[in-house]
Amino acid sequence: MEYIMATAIVSGRVDEAVKERAGAYIHAAGLTVGDVINRLWEYIAATGDATGFLEKAQTEQPPAFERFLQLRNELVAISGVTGIPEMSSDELKDYLASERMKDYEAL
Repeated sequence: MEYIMATAIVSGRVDEAVKERAGAYIHAAGLTVGDVINRLWEYIAATGDATGFLEKAQTEQPPAFERFLQLRNELVAISGVTGIPEMSSDELKDYLASERMKDYEAL
């Protein structure tokens, strides 16, 4: 006898730019948004820990991208380099996401 698992739809809202950037990373990891949501919910169901990942994110160093932006700004101040260093954070995030997507689409 085959067991059929009942499923439910879970929805939420997220900033469009965050959706696009995160979607690129999720896709690059070979996952779908549904995979990520399922794994998060399964983790919470298994551990009873619905806030641990939030607390960890708040106490860690700034994300790698934010550290990169800090370094970029320091380099601009020292060298006066132009181009990518002059892009806004959103422009740079979009550029890096599109470049990463090109790499994975080439696979």
